Amino acid sequence: MTKKNLSAEHTAKLIILNAEFYGSEKGKSISRYKISLNTLRAISKRDAIRDAFVAEVELELAELGWLMSRNNDDECCFMLMSTTGNWAKLSSKRITDLIDGGESAIDEAYEEYCEI
Repeated sequence: MTKKNLSAEHTAKLIILNAEFYGSEKGKSISRYKISLNTLRAISKRDAIRDAFVAEVELELAELGWLMSRNNDDECCFMLMSTTGNWAKLSSKRITDLIDGGESAIDEAYEEYCEI
């Protein structure tokens, strides 16, 4: 049987089906998960994963209600976008003074509050 690369559309559908099937096995809803690039290669039946193809898969997933993000050089993360409905939505009012204070004020605040 000849190997035929799957389209970005069908690869995206398989990514979602993978979550659905895993969720059924575990008896729970899966709204986020990750895979390696090797798994993405296997899913898409490709020898190499190019950035242009990853971008196409991202667009196809977005059309289907999922978000894709690269976590590092070897992992892709997926999240069902509807799960963000109960997330806190932040405005910029808490950081207005930092925005007005410029880059040095931002750096100082970041070092004080965020860096370990």
